Amino acid sequence: MADLTVAGVTIERAWTEGGTSGKEVSCRQFTLVLTAAGGTTAGFQITAAVLGFQKIEQGGMFVTSTDSDLYFAGPNYAGTLLVFADAENITATNHSNAFAGAGITATVRGVVKGYL
Repeated sequence: MADLTVAGVTIERAWTEGGTSGKEVSCRQFTLVLTAAGGTTAGFQITAAVLGFQKIEQGGMFVTSTDSDLYFAGPNYAGTLLVFADAENITATNHSNAFAGAGITATVRGVVKGYL
């Protein structure tokens, strides 16, 4: 497998948030075509650079193109990767299996915020 490339990334909308006294955050709604992607292991990563960011500040909820699944996405600790978790796997007793990691193969749409 290979990390997500720009060929699998479409920016649907882009805008900026922030005031004159703070940093401006770039916000983008993406459509991502994922093949076993969304983890922290090399070969399965969604890097900040492929999304056009230097650092990812915040992720959000992503929905599949078929409206059949929802995924949570957020930055890794360093802000260099967008990491996905599968909402379907979250239970009260089994939180560790919620991390979808390299297992997402779908076309998804959602918003990511970061610094250019």
